[in-house]
Amino acid sequence: MGPYTFSAGALEVIGEENWLSFISARRSTIYHHPRWHRAIELTYGIKPVYVVMTDETGAMKAAVPGAVVGGLPGSKRFVSFPFSDVCGPVADDPHEFGIIAGALSSPDALSGKTWSQSELRTENGPAPERYSEYRGYRGHILKLGRPIDDIFESFHKDCVQRKIKKAFRAGLEV
Repeated sequence: MGPYTFSAGALEVIGEENWLSFISARRSTIYHHPRWHRAIELTYGIKPVYVVMTDETGAMKAAVPGAVVGGLPGSKRFVSFPFSDVCGPVADDPHEFGIIAGALSSPDALSGKTWSQSELRTENGPAPERYSEYRGYRGHILKLGRPIDDIFESFHKDCVQRKIKKAFRAGLEV
């Protein structure tokens, strides 16, 4: 797989500050944040697994958070993060994106850790070799660089605004 080393493990192995620094400097989503992973773990009992690609100096070049979940009887599959809309690999460039995506299904790259299937939920590039692409999902991005009142007013009055107001009446704090 080239001059890279791959590892898979818990956030404690990488270090939360290292992870936060890495994702904040690249295109990532709220679903890449460790607090989201912790919420999913507490809610569903799914333990996060972080697959990291480092170069010969030990610098992180690409990474993908996910979980190993049950597949067919007796098999396991890697999902880039369950209960997340978009949570694919975060990489320095598209080439490295393809390398880490390929490593997820390569027993050699991850020291024998392999899964019967890997699922990447990403919008960062074309499906690498060994992956099929499903275009049935839609992603939506809300740009937050506007005043909060303008953002709220842009939402559909019945479908969204009414439900937000109801949540605040019920005690939601933001």
